[in-house]
Amino acid sequence: MLAKLNGTTDNPLGRIISSDSPEASWLGSLVTVGAIFGSFAFGMAAGKFGRKPVLIFLGFPFIISFLILAFCTNIWFFYFARAFSGFALGGVFTVIPMYSGEIADDSNRGLLGAAMNCFLTLGLLVTVCVGPYVSFMCFHIFLTVFPIIFIILFTLLCPESPYYLIKKDFRKAEESLRKIRGTYDVSKELSEIKENVEKAEGGSIMTIIQEAGLRKAFLIGAGLIFFQQFSGINVVLFYGTNIFQVASPNMDAALGPIIIQLVQFGTSFITPIFSDRSGRKILLVISHISMLTVEIFLGLYFYLRDNGTNVDSISWLPIATLVLYITGYNFGAGPIPWAVMGELFPTNIKDLASAGVSAVCWICGFVITLTFQGVSNNIGMGPTFWIFSGFGVFATVFVITYVIETKGKSLQQIQDELNG
Repeated sequence: MLAKLNGTTDNPLGRIISSDSPEASWLGSLVTVGAIFGSFAFGMAAGKFGRKPVLIFLGFPFIISFLILAFCTNIWFFYFARAFSGFALGGVFTVIPMYSGEIADDSNRGLLGAAMNCFLTLGLLVTVCVGPYVSFMCFHIFLTVFPIIFIILFTLLCPESPYYLIKKDFRKAEESLRKIRGTYDVSKELSEIKENVEKAEGGSIMTIIQEAGLRKAFLIGAGLIFFQQFSGINVVLFYGTNIFQVASPNMDAALGPIIIQLVQFGTSFITPIFSDRSGRKILLVISHISMLTVEIFLGLYFYLRDNGTNVDSISWLPIATLVLYITGYNFGAGPIPWAVMGELFPTNIKDLASAGVSAVCWICGFVITLTFQGVSNNIGMGPTFWIFSGFGVFATVFVITYVIETKGKSLQQIQDELNG
């Protein structure tokens, strides 16, 4: 959409917004600003009103934002729409892992949590396939269809989390669990849920700070999200279009993002397949080692190119490394932190802790978005990728030494290990 605003054809603002202008930067970064606040607002709301009503409500800010972008012609309305959609997005990334972790069975919680990434990449693929080929207005009207479908289907088909209902109404919690499991024999699991929830009554920020197990859980969740963002994924995806244009100057500019998102979507199924078989830790280690290795070579390519070396003989390298990087990211660092976030926290502080972890994601995203261009202009793209590679080394050490394995364990077993 920024490409359309950078031209005179199909530009609803009636004036050019250059790609390196402050206005373009704010249009890009206001989503992350809104998401920081949305993480806390909707995380708290999910604890008070329930997961289902909050998720249903989250569809409406997206509809409003898309309609504003479709019909308004003022930059300030665009700013509001971007921030408002980010506000809702923060809630989505906080409440969905919470909900998924609570409705999943111990044997397939990793699969369900990691599947979130499949739908995320599918959404990105749809937008880059449709966006360049329809008008600015039609594109955003098209986007309103999806939250409308979600609101209807989620309202009709999906039950409230039994972990939330157990505190309110035991009978409704039983009905919810039966609907999820597809069986009437849920008495044992329901008793375990009730016992776990009662054991974890009452919670606040001080609870997280004071209790060693909760501190460790929060540091694991926040650490995984921090290293996810500082692996450089957003920079790689942002610069991916340029990489394709450098390697294939005659390629249609719209094809680069489509190819990138096809790779992302195709590789997003790796983790759901292996998460509950191999475990989370080994996938995270392989993922971060793969990404840091790839970024070393990607950085080398740009360092040689920017310093006058003829790189025609290795023009294939940036595309190859881009594909390998995205594959490595989807192998673990992308989906697993969100899946693990739904497993680490007991019910009494899940809303608060999940909101805090989600906020870390958006704060890091905002910092990277805001500083990337200045850093790369000063030190070059090559050294910038090497910095991200360095974060990959620390991420690998962090996963090996501090992150616990959650594969096949009940939520109570995970709490026992954190407090052990």
